Amino acid sequence: MNESTLFNSTVPELLLLARGKVRDIYDLDDALLIVATDRISCFDVVLPTPIPDKGRLLTHLSRFWFKQTESIVRNHFLTMDLELAVGHWESLQPLKGRAMVVQKAHPLPVEAVVRGYLSGSAWKEYRQTSAVCGIPLPRGLRESDKLPGPIFTPATKAPQGQHDENISFDHYFGTYPFAQNPPGDPHFNASQNTPSVNGLNTALLTDNPNSANPKRLDRSQALTCDQDHNYKDEQLAFDHGLMDHFVQSVSGGSCTDKSIVMDYYDGN
Repeated sequence: MNESTLFNSTVPELLLLARGKVRDIYDLDDALLIVATDRISCFDVVLPTPIPDKGRLLTHLSRFWFKQTESIVRNHFLTMDLELAVGHWESLQPLKGRAMVVQKAHPLPVEAVVRGYLSGSAWKEYRQTSAVCGIPLPRGLRESDKLPGPIFTPATKAPQGQHDENISFDHYFGTYPFAQNPPGDPHFNASQNTPSVNGLNTALLTDNPNSANPKRLDRSQALTCDQDHNYKDEQLAFDHGLMDHFVQSVSGGSCTDKSIVMDYYDGN
């Protein structure tokens, strides 16, 4: 490794909160220091050979898009000026250009993925169901084919060592932008003029054709048991358009509570 390569960061003056697949996170009391290293992961496994300056590129890309979209949605970015915000320590010198100071926030454990091509886990899911994250796609597509248009395919943001899992949009944003805001949870109110993407109307919530009505998942259930997306089981769940066999067919063998396949988050 040369001098421009960073596999693990070391800042002895700060408390290391987490070391993820790519980023290291340090505590700054009322803020966080997020360092993008040059580690690279493949299928959720960190590989031994880093890519020089990858972390710097990731950090500058992030800063660019945070600035571009700050008038649309608030974000946690504060600054990349480490000397001004953190200190003049020698340990911070290798982190310049690859680290940012951000506000502390409660993360939503979702990886937002926009796809233009049919590759990776999307190809695997398409072969089984002819869809990706519940979005039907034309039949006959080949691996890495260009899609008719970009699609939003969110995934769980799993801890290191576990695999991210593709999920449907409604699973995480079932009643968005309307959150229940129960006592003890961080309060969430969408900005004015936020468009509604609520796909769960009163009939679906209270008189669902399945054997269980959808329920709100709480923050402790950020990662649920694996769901079954095999093509045959998806066909059984759809039941010739009746959409009434999801609990029996796609709840997954690891689910002790089969009705969880119907449940959703509300953005909080």
